[in-house]
Amino acid sequence: MIFLVQEPWRASAAAVDIDRLSALAALTDDPAAPRLILLPIAQPEAGVDAEATLAALSDIAARNGVYLAGAAGVDRAGTARTEGFLIGPDGARLLAVGKTLPDLVAGYSANDADLGRRRDFPIAETPFGKIGLLVGEDILSPHLARMTAQAGGEVILNPAFERGDAFFQARQTARAARAYENLALVLCASPTRIEHPELGVERLPAAAAAYDTIGLTVVAARGDETMISLDPDIQAVRRRRSETYANFPVVVRTGLYAGGYAQAPAADHAAVQSRDAWRAEGARRVEARVKPGVEGRLDRYDVVLGQMDLMSVHDLGQRDAVLDHNVERAIALVRGMARSPSVKLVVFPEFFMQGVVTGKPLDYWMQVSVRMDGPEIAKLQAFARESSVFVSGMVYEVDPTWPDRYFNTAFIIDDEGRLIHRYRKIHGADTGLLSLTTPGNIYSDYVARDGYDALFPVADTKIGKLGTLVCFDMNFPETARELARRGAEVLIHPTSEPHNARRHGWDIGRRTRAFENLAYVVSCGTGGQYMDPSDTAPSPAKRGHSKIVRFDGRLEAAADGPGHLPLMGPIDLGSLRHARADARRNLLAWDEPSAYAAAYAAAAKAGYPIDVWLKTPMREARQGLEVTRQVIRRYFETGVFTRPEGAPVAEQNMGSMYGTTETAR
Repeated sequence: MIFLVQEPWRASAAAVDIDRLSALAALTDDPAAPRLILLPIAQPEAGVDAEATLAALSDIAARNGVYLAGAAGVDRAGTARTEGFLIGPDGARLLAVGKTLPDLVAGYSANDADLGRRRDFPIAETPFGKIGLLVGEDILSPHLARMTAQAGGEVILNPAFERGDAFFQARQTARAARAYENLALVLCASPTRIEHPELGVERLPAAAAAYDTIGLTVVAARGDETMISLDPDIQAVRRRRSETYANFPVVVRTGLYAGGYAQAPAADHAAVQSRDAWRAEGARRVEARVKPGVEGRLDRYDVVLGQMDLMSVHDLGQRDAVLDHNVERAIALVRGMARSPSVKLVVFPEFFMQGVVTGKPLDYWMQVSVRMDGPEIAKLQAFARESSVFVSGMVYEVDPTWPDRYFNTAFIIDDEGRLIHRYRKIHGADTGLLSLTTPGNIYSDYVARDGYDALFPVADTKIGKLGTLVCFDMNFPETARELARRGAEVLIHPTSEPHNARRHGWDIGRRTRAFENLAYVVSCGTGGQYMDPSDTAPSPAKRGHSKIVRFDGRLEAAADGPGHLPLMGPIDLGSLRHARADARRNLLAWDEPSAYAAAYAAAAKAGYPIDVWLKTPMREARQGLEVTRQVIRRYFETGVFTRPEGAPVAEQNMGSMYGTTETAR
């Protein structure tokens, strides 16, 4: 049993506090069963010696026969810092980690933080699974969570300190997102009060909670409970990690990201030992990221999402007619709203032009795909020019400079009809659904030809700095962060999501991408798809639910279901820039890749390979599925994953999950 504690504790008097908690835990569990007590970050104290504190905690864990985890502010070699720990029931120190991010939620503290210093990701094997540890705000770093999972972590412990500010719920949602995108359990313990020597008791929100691999809450504190408990099913985690479908730790392109992180300058800093010094450092970092926008920019405008149902190309002889039909319906859907002078951006969903049918060979897709200088894009350019709006969406694209390949491509056309942006989906259906090419598949040639920044293009426009990501990309926070690192304020997200139990994960991913990057997420989904020309109703697999998510993770507007409909909502870049000016909220300002660059490079050796289709294009989707299976097997062999006990896990058909399977002809 694992116990998540909300009771405050003091490192200088740990024995009194923890002995009592251990006794309470024993009342609710089999005394012979292993127990883990996760403490929140200890109450602030000055001059607490690090080694003496760890020695005392080891004695307490051994005396009570429990696993003991938590974090405390300590003095190490004359520097005040926050350190996390996991101690075994025999008193052995299993994990000891520092804190990378400063104490942002508390409004800064006098403790130093590691920031860009190279970080290790130790993992401890326990009866509860393989455990990693991220202290406080470190769980809000997608890279630190990712590398904890890539090091083998199945359970991520997060001793924390929370406050009831405007971003409290967004941080809780981010913890759930970390569980979902890493297929791990995330467990948080945070105190419900703190005692200030001169000001007395400050009440804090109940934040202790546990989240599962779907991002659902397993258990959460509802009030001022001393602790909450759970009996984690680690075999369920291992079974989920055995699946090929949406196995994010397996298909994440760590090698692609590692190439960019390796270019980041080595970062280090002198110890920061006061709140005033941290405030000054935060102000410096925020100011360094401010770049002037284009002339005539707007601070507020409306966006229209054209959530539409669509036809797919089943007969190549009808290809042009189907594409014309879909484009005309798309334009007709939004034309009325686009005439409003407040509307400056129109977004269409993934597949809006060509639909999607799985099980088709490469030759089919080469004929269905369009060129960016072709007549189909020209119609959208004319609409943008006539309506004085920016237009974005996704198409399957062929490029004569990349023969025998097609891409899932997002585009932006400006209000004068010029194509100003093209992004090629990094995490696509090349893992077993379609035979498309992604930049990671041809990484060396792609970067050599266009440069690394071409992977993450951002358009600087009068309606803000715009980036795009497509559908499945939303589940990989690294992509959104690279766009934000290059200035993106609005993340345009054409999508077409399956209607199944994992919708919750997609939704918390959207909200977390917005919060962790302080960027709007404009997510336009497919409202339905006619799978066959004889169908009288669209497939139930595409369920719409298009959304506009504010930069703080709150939902601005949402379509309440599927169907052919427009959705309009505001983009307030003035408010976004106001939020970005607060360094305590601006996680991007504190993100230094030198902390995790080496870990990504190491993870890439066992992870999904880059350049896997560099020499020969993939011709059938099953070839991509076999690569996914190979990575899962390699993860089991190298210890990144642990094989589940019991019977084998049934493999899911990805095409049927999307309702798009058709036998290849």
